[in-house]
Parts: sequence; structure tokens; C-alpha cells
Amino acid sequence: MFRIKLTQPADRSRLRLWSPTAMTSAYKMVKDEGIPVYRAAKLNGVPLTTLRDRVDNRISIDCVKSGPCPVLSLDEEAKLCEHLKDLASVGYGYTRAEVVNLASDYAVSLGKRKDDQPFTLNWFL
Repeated sequence: MFRIKLTQPADRSRLRLWSPTAMTSAYKMVKDEGIPVYRAAKLNGVPLTTLRDRVDNRISIDCVKSGPCPVLSLDEEAKLCEHLKDLASVGYGYTRAEVVNLASDYAVSLGKRKDDQPFTLNWFL
């Protein structure tokens, strides 16, 4: 009879213990000075595969978090927030669904989203 060993969930306390400046430093060591990826990762205390992904251009060196990049930039979101604040100051407030629809229309007008791909309510969170 076979036994199935149940494992505990991965210990997430060790994830992301490196800083973006250490990653940039390691990246520059590899690109500018020609140091091997393994040695640069060890010297700077960054994960080897994460550094290799950036050196091989699979991930941008500027990427700080995992997952897809946001559709709207910080400046564009700030403009949307200012618009919402201005309208709230004169007594016109939006519901959460209306804010999401407004943001979807804004992204379409900027050419960052197709008309048939609106934001979901989770975007608001």
C-alpha cells in the first residue's frame, strides 16, 4: 500500500528578502563587468534564477513585483482621483461600479485597453 506524504505549505517568510538596489547592482555587474550570473547573485544576495531572468530579458530589470504591470500609470491614476475628488467636492459622488466604468473608459480613451475588455470590480480594490 502506498503512503501519500502531505507536505506543509511553502514557508513564505524567505520570499523576497532581496532589495531592488541589490538586484540592479547584480545586473550591472553581469552586463557591465562581465561577471558570471552565479557569482553576481551570490555577491549581492539575490536569487540566481531571478537575476538570470532579468539578464536574459525575460523580465524587465525595473520590475519590482511579480504579476502583470498595471494598466494605468501612477500619473493617470492620480488624474482620475483628482477628477473624482473634484466631483465629490461639489456633491456628486460615484458608486464603486461607476468608478470602475469611468476608469475603463479612461483606459480605452488612452488606448491602453480594448473597448470589449472593461475593468472588473476587483480593479477598485
